[in-house]
Amino acid sequence: MAVDYTEAFPKRPTTRPHARVFSDTSAVTGSASDSNKTLMLVGNAEGGKPNTVYRLTNMVQARDIFRSGDLVDAMELAWNPSMTNISAGEILAIRAQEATNATLTQGGLKFESLIYGEEANSINIELDDNAFGDKRLKVSLNGEDTVYDGLGTIFTVAYEGESPYASVEITGTQGQAQELILSSGADAVTAVEAKFSLGDKGIYVDAFDLANAISSVAGFEATMGFTGDKNIATKGLDPISETVINKGTPVKVTGLYADIENQLAYSNLVSVEVTNAGTALENFGPVNLTGGDNGTSPTSWASKFAQLANQGGYYLVPLTDSQTIHSEARHFVTERTNEGEPMRAIVGGKYDEQPNEVMSRASALKSDRVSYVGFSGKRTMSDGRQLQIPGYLMASQVAGYTSAVALGESIMFKPFALTELSTVHDANTMDSLNTSGVIMAGFNRNQEVTNFRIDEDLTTYRDPSNPIKNTNSAGEAHDFLVSELRNRLEENFIGTKNSMLSPSIIKTDIISFLDQKVRENEVQDYDAEDIQVVINGNVASVTFTVYPIMSLRKVDASIVYKMQTISA
Repeated sequence: MAVDYTEAFPKRPTTRPHARVFSDTSAVTGSASDSNKTLMLVGNAEGGKPNTVYRLTNMVQARDIFRSGDLVDAMELAWNPSMTNISAGEILAIRAQEATNATLTQGGLKFESLIYGEEANSINIELDDNAFGDKRLKVSLNGEDTVYDGLGTIFTVAYEGESPYASVEITGTQGQAQELILSSGADAVTAVEAKFSLGDKGIYVDAFDLANAISSVAGFEATMGFTGDKNIATKGLDPISETVINKGTPVKVTGLYADIENQLAYSNLVSVEVTNAGTALENFGPVNLTGGDNGTSPTSWASKFAQLANQGGYYLVPLTDSQTIHSEARHFVTERTNEGEPMRAIVGGKYDEQPNEVMSRASALKSDRVSYVGFSGKRTMSDGRQLQIPGYLMASQVAGYTSAVALGESIMFKPFALTELSTVHDANTMDSLNTSGVIMAGFNRNQEVTNFRIDEDLTTYRDPSNPIKNTNSAGEAHDFLVSELRNRLEENFIGTKNSMLSPSIIKTDIISFLDQKVRENEVQDYDAEDIQVVINGNVASVTFTVYPIMSLRKVDASIVYKMQTISA
């Protein structure tokens, strides 16, 4: 039996304790079935922080973070690849451009947009007074306002005790309050003081705890503000010189800078930093933020792909027609697979690429871990746009379908959501593209249904005799089988004393694993008698044969017509 040792998993040699799984696919001819495969998208967008991996599960998140652009369109295609209810699962996404956000400095505050790109320059901020003597901050974008009202007052201190004199004082400087002092008595000279240490090193770090402590002092009552979360850090309280508390007229304890910072923690448009709490904050605006820029997409995305390592992704789709970046994607998924984290890439080119160019690009990639989508077309999106979908965006729809179906299940002849193909090729051209390892789609029409469908889930490896390498469905089933087996062997046996092991123990565990895979419809069968286990010192060698489940690729039907003689 010729064993392909290049299929060791992981391929990367190591001297550390480990388990490796070798596979021989030379005896397999055909295509396979079943999985949970996370999609990874890298592309341009109008929002999203650069060099950040986002985990998304719906279009609301996608539009909120990335605003618009290839990434958003790709996610809609991936989550809705068919007219059925099938959908990709969680998507890992990275914005490709090195975009910048916008900023605004007012008084001792620095505002920064959470949107990275030119749209951030449309955010404007205004600070003014409300009817109750507090401040109101308004953050606006494209005519939609978010208002933060009642800013400044954190809580009020009232005195309803018997003493004729009561006062409150906060020592320290702006942004660094140190102590709150309550006084009550016959007069200011003879008043008894209750002191509360504030700030990071004080006893009362948060405003809520401080207010409760004040209310526990006889005659005093502190009432928290009712607009927003007022539980700021007590160091952010504004200093107050000794102020008399008249009965029925509570004294406001304020902390404007800290209150604004605390309230804007809930904003999805801007963040704010207190840069100088000692600077007076005057009313301003509306004033626009400046400096936001979409940036440019770098010629190399290798550093973007690297951020997806060890994130749990499986199918990578770079949303570009760049051949250089496609090669980087191939290198990345191959490298991760060699490191024991199997991955695959699905790429595509421009809109309406010519067959010769498609075949040339697929040939240049030649890899059992990379698929090339060679068709493009149009589709109506959820917002009513008739989107012209180039091959690289179509790749996200193909990848979404592939990641949505069960582990090892082929998307061959599955219905595919399209309005039209950019070009309908003749049969000879389609055969040539198929032979070249290109994923294509065709139009299916009969008396009952009219739709588009994927021809075959090919890789660019181009060897029909080895479906494990030639098709994604069979290859992914192989990936997950060996990954799970490797983890099981490491967890159950690595580090165990060989005096406590015997070949029969390991063989029994392998049989249990394969029985489970048969029940889960991930392998067709296996030969229990063929399982061989040999333990030599600190090395255990295991070999066995499994029969993969193949997806039917061809049906030959023969019809025989005969003349019927009818007589009366």
